[in-house]
Amino acid sequence: MKTVISNKELAFLVDIATKSDVSKEDFKVFVQSKKLEREIKVYVNDKFMSLLK
Repeated sequence: MKTVISNKELAFLVDIATKSDVSKEDFKVFVQSKKLEREIKVYVNDKFMSLLK
């Protein structure tokens, strides 16, 4: 499952990282965790919806 972060979301994350002086590696990990978080939410939502059918 491939999750795409929108340009608006990415710009927001970059803005936060710039203001908080985060390293590039920490920023990459943060973005990956956000993508994983979204994948989990989508997966759980899909499973829940399939149970309702």
